[in-house]
Amino acid sequence: MIPSIFGKRASQLEPANLMMHGYKLLFFNTITSNIHIRLVA
Repeated sequence: MIPSIFGKRASQLEPANLMMHGYKLLFFNTITSNIHIRLVA
């Protein structure tokens, strides 16, 4: 739930922030998995 104080501005920014967070997680996961594969191999 978005607080009514922020109003439209927050609801417009929310999807972009979620997308950026998703890309960061994906990027981090690929790096860590690559390092893990190199260490195990």
